[in-house]
Amino acid sequence: MTTYRDRYPLSTREINGVTVHIISPPPAVEPPAGVPWVWRAEFLGAFDDADCAMLDAGWHLVYVEVPDRYGDPVAMAAWWTAYRFLVEELGFDPRPGLIALSRGGLYAISWAAAHPDCVSAIYLDNAVCDLRSWPGGLGDAKPAPTEWQQMLKVYALDPADLDSVAAISPISKLAPLAAARIPLLVAYGDADRAVPANENSIPLVANYTNLGGPSEVVIRPGADHHPHGIDPATVRAFFISHKQQRH
Repeated sequence: MTTYRDRYPLSTREINGVTVHIISPPPAVEPPAGVPWVWRAEFLGAFDDADCAMLDAGWHLVYVEVPDRYGDPVAMAAWWTAYRFLVEELGFDPRPGLIALSRGGLYAISWAAAHPDCVSAIYLDNAVCDLRSWPGGLGDAKPAPTEWQQMLKVYALDPADLDSVAAISPISKLAPLAAARIPLLVAYGDADRAVPANENSIPLVANYTNLGGPSEVVIRPGADHHPHGIDPATVRAFFISHKQQRH
């Protein structure tokens, strides 16, 4: 959290047992109308160029502290608690943009699938899109046994029930997003060895396109899983454009 404490106003709220971090834009920036905001799905403070670009554009940044839940129902209940507080009590825009790096994609897509009217657009960066790939390691990805067992536990899944693992993965949750025409900005390194694009971002985009969902793709040639990030101006333009289109 030191990045945001040093550079932007930060407040932390406990809302019915849910820890919500709210980072405000710099005081010198004139805020846009309607309190627009982006929701960071995981890893607040890591590879934060896009986050900072949105803050500097006058948007708020929010992080709900439910790590290591892989977008499960407990995490989504915490997000709903935070969302209602932000929108109903603080007057935040009812359609935030979502920023999702790596396993953050599990949270972002789970939220959007359950609440498509509560999202304006989603930026996915080397996102986990199929749990069989990561942490399962059942294809080209290196297995992550600790995270695999953790994920199975929070979802109460049998490790042999791979159909259920596929069903809770983002690649299987896209229909509500496509029906709502939620724009996706999908960025990935084509040499990602941790979350291989051929098992994650590429099939996600293909599935979304087949469902009629709108997407933009940015490929980082030769790039591995880290570092995350693309030109922050691209992310900023993506979110601002789609916020305007939906209002």
